Amino acid sequence: MPKIAAALAALGPDEVRAVREQVAAGGPVTLAVEGETLTLDAADLDVRAEKREGYEVEHEGPYGVALDVEVTPELRAEGLAREVVRAVQDARKEGGLDIADRIGLYLEAGGELAEAIAEHEAWILGEVLATERLAEPRDEGFARVADIEGEPLAIGLVRA
Repeated sequence: MPKIAAALAALGPDEVRAVREQVAAGGPVTLAVEGETLTLDAADLDVRAEKREGYEVEHEGPYGVALDVEVTPELRAEGLAREVVRAVQDARKEGGLDIADRIGLYLEAGGELAEAIAEHEAWILGEVLATERLAEPRDEGFARVADIEGEPLAIGLVRA
């Protein structure tokens, strides 16, 4: 049995899929074990999918999908940048600016949020139609503080 288990564990994804389909159909499965070909009945095998750490798996019939759900620092920074864009767009709307208006944009945040803004600054400015990033908020513009995952984000907007 340990040799059969090792041979099954060494199968590639396409081979595993074929074995799974054969077992589901009730047919026999042939397997190479140390140079010998063994034929196993479907009743001899218990094929099941197990979750691997960091993955989510869903099956329907003979099909399955596995997604890597690990959030890397790069993905986290990108997600925070997207939240900044959403908050700026909300501020534009709240400040009475038209969706097509070009703006000057002031952003102030700390920690991880500030790092994400710095890393994705060009993308953020492009997404919100900002012609420049302002060094300080302007009195004639619109200002608000948004909450991004529990961290404050100061936003200042002026029509360019």
